Amino acid sequence: QISPTILAVATVLIAISVLLLVTLELLRRRSEKIRGMSPG
Repeated sequence: QISPTILAVATVLIAISVLLLVTLELLRRRSEKIRGMSPG
């Protein structure tokens, strides 16, 4: 049986990890788009 506190902490950690991954992916796409627009 898992205590509610541990469950809450795990949920928060997972949520933060997902947000970080999504943010990194968006930044990567944005930089690729800017790089594609610039001549060269």
